Amino acid sequence: MWQTLSRPRAAGAPAAAQPLGAAVLWTLSTDRTGWSRASVTFHYTDAEVVGLRERRLRVYRAATPAGPFLRVPTALDSDTNTATVTTSALGVFVLREAPR
Repeated sequence: MWQTLSRPRAAGAPAAAQPLGAAVLWTLSTDRTGWSRASVTFHYTDAEVVGLRERRLRVYRAATPAGPFLRVPTALDSDTNTATVTTSALGVFVLREAPR
């Protein structure tokens, strides 16, 4: 069974939700064993990325909300407000602007 939790960023959010990050994070977990990778599509709202350069958004992942967060290759579709990744590890995922 896959479990997905999405919640808005709040005051005192972990370091992952730093400046240049979207106002949302996702925690993904599963009780399945033997899986090797998953394709995950994250949907975000315009309000969650206000003030950010949407075309530069990428997904970052960490094992815990405390990080460290590493960039995951991301297929971004700003027309549908989605970011899709293929990952071999679950945990906490955030949207952030990629550095130039």
